Amino acid sequence: MKYCYLILVTLFLIACHTDSDKNTNEKPQDSTVLQNQLTNTIAEPKEEIIVDTLNINRQKLIKYSFPNNRFFGLTTLKGDTLIKFGKDYFYADILDINGDGNKDIRIFGFTNVPNVCETYLFDEKTKKYRFLENCDLDIQQIKNTPYFYSYARAGCADYNWESYLSKIVDFKLIDIGFIDGRGCEYENPKENPRQIKIYKIKNKGHILYKTLPYSKHIPTFSDKWDFIKKYWTKNHRQFIH
Repeated sequence: MKYCYLILVTLFLIACHTDSDKNTNEKPQDSTVLQNQLTNTIAEPKEEIIVDTLNINRQKLIKYSFPNNRFFGLTTLKGDTLIKFGKDYFYADILDINGDGNKDIRIFGFTNVPNVCETYLFDEKTKKYRFLENCDLDIQQIKNTPYFYSYARAGCADYNWESYLSKIVDFKLIDIGFIDGRGCEYENPKENPRQIKIYKIKNKGHILYKTLPYSKHIPTFSDKWDFIKKYWTKNHRQFIH
């Protein structure tokens, strides 16, 4: 791990590239270009940056971060941008999101909603990371399937929530099912009953599929996550079209 200030970033990048060139034919990008990219992003010229060499998907990449592991950006050894530099990032997770055996990347930002993130999937054909469109949550894959589900807060101190069932088509998340969980206790339960409404999504329209009593299926606050996982795992085939 190499620690440096912006005015020294270029020197460290050159050193990193020199060491890496012993094992690769890739040539580093002009250091001036990288320095300009960093300068345009960082307001304080003495802000500390950490530069790491990572081995991901049989590639050597350069990760930039701030202290406390705050993610900043990702480039190739040549200096080509894979994930643009940004000061609003919080941290990055490197994991296999879609079960294809390659490592993907989730970037979380500064927000009071902990599972809001950007997703970048590794494209085996181009050997690059591609932004997953229509996805701003940490989707979870249903085991041994090409389907995913999400969780999102929907008010009332998180007693109301939403969950989508989706599939990935050409690096875009397509919704095919939706659960509207209403666990909040209102003054007039007849007008606002505690219930779980489940919808099929066709042609971008929501069609009510089933309504379940909330307390029967989710007796306690923390049971909702288990319900969401089990429901989509067991019933996702009902939403395929």
